[in-house]
Amino acid sequence: VYIIKYSVLPKTEDEIVEYKKSQVPQSITTLQAKLQLLELGLLDEVETLVTGDRTAQLYWEYASVVERDNAVLLLMANSIWLRNEQIDEMFMEASKLW
Repeated sequence: VYIIKYSVLPKTEDEIVEYKKSQVPQSITTLQAKLQLLELGLLDEVETLVTGDRTAQLYWEYASVVERDNAVLLLMANSIWLRNEQIDEMFMEASKLW
């Protein structure tokens, strides 16, 4: 009988942050994004915001996917005061829908 003894070294804060980032989907479907926003009570606010920007409106209406680092998404998120961590969490939750 062999007994293997090992210990787990604590990860650094940077390693933990990188690991969490690696778990965030880089894209979700537009339907997933809209369903998640609806669940959070933000869909109406985002759709009102989108109507003021033609590029954002086209992206929102016709894109088949929403990419995490898309400039239009980041501008919209900034306009409703979402932090990067909140966007990441939304993407993670939205990816579980449909």
